[in-house]
Amino acid sequence: MKYILLLIVILMATCLLTSNQLSAKPDYRKGWVISSTGDTLKGFINYQSVNHPAGLCSFKAGKEDKETDFHPIEIREFQFIAEGRKFVQGIVHNQNVFLEMLVQGKISLYCYRDETLQESFYIQKTGWKDKAILPFKREYKKNLNGYVINSMTSNSTAHIDTLKKYMDDAPEIYPDIEIIDIPAKDNLTKLVIQYNAIFGETFESLKPHKIIKPLGIYVSPGIIFSSSRVTELSNYTLFGGFGVSVPLCRKNGQYLLNSGIFMARFTERIVLNDNEQVLIHYNFLRIPVKLEYRLPVNAIQPRFSIGYNLYNSHLGTFMLSAFSAGVNVNLSPNVVISVLPEIEFKGIHNFSMLPNQYKSFNIFAGLEIKL
Repeated sequence: MKYILLLIVILMATCLLTSNQLSAKPDYRKGWVISSTGDTLKGFINYQSVNHPAGLCSFKAGKEDKETDFHPIEIREFQFIAEGRKFVQGIVHNQNVFLEMLVQGKISLYCYRDETLQESFYIQKTGWKDKAILPFKREYKKNLNGYVINSMTSNSTAHIDTLKKYMDDAPEIYPDIEIIDIPAKDNLTKLVIQYNAIFGETFESLKPHKIIKPLGIYVSPGIIFSSSRVTELSNYTLFGGFGVSVPLCRKNGQYLLNSGIFMARFTERIVLNDNEQVLIHYNFLRIPVKLEYRLPVNAIQPRFSIGYNLYNSHLGTFMLSAFSAGVNVNLSPNVVISVLPEIEFKGIHNFSMLPNQYKSFNIFAGLEIKL
């Protein structure tokens, strides 16, 4: 068991390092930029721009074109099309920055995230010149009876006063304002939309659209041909069933944990005391547990795995070590043909990956479907 744990730790560590490198790579998505002169530039914007506290928009007219960096003083706004996220020029602490527009209407709501990832919120009312911050802070006691502590005593209510000032033409909304103890995207967005609706405005939130993401799990129905002879009546073994592959890292789907269940049905001849022969039918189960690495997706994608196959029948349970190397052949983005040759062997002791005795050659053939 310690060898399995060691393999998992090594593989996951490699996976995390790889995913960290990938997370730093640009992620260009469809969007547009409105220049300071009002011109609209359509193309691709680096999604990492939303996390840049100083305000930066990296833009490409085409995916293969050279990127251009825009600062808030150079453009009015930029927006991601599919995600519905819009960022506009603003001033925070006398610096030009990009503010995310959460709601647009009679009162518009904006969010700014600083270098510490702390969020602050701004509102602007039609006809009023400047955006107003919704001030908020938590007050702490530092000393109590000579002891240094860090206990929260209260939250400020200045944000409530500001909201009431800007929404004084809709006093019926005051009870909803007073229950906002801590300003956040959800409660402020709901409040501002509610206020705008009072005046007949039906502007929708510009909050990111909820995109249904695939589970990222792979299911592989198919058959396994094995050269092993389970009974004297069989020259080979044929299993049917399905495998399941789960990525170990969300950002990097090249490292996976594989399992599944396959079954073969056998007939065995038993001779009784009076020389009468009886045929007995029974099931033979195969459960793989493996770690897998796949090369990046292409028309033909090589894949390699190492692990164990657990077998169970009426005769008992045993386990064999296994190496496999095969390919996926893409039919569509979510469906591939999988062909996976495999060698099974018995280790020098339980859970050992060091081969001691060759057991069989197996080959899996089937489809792999991404859910």
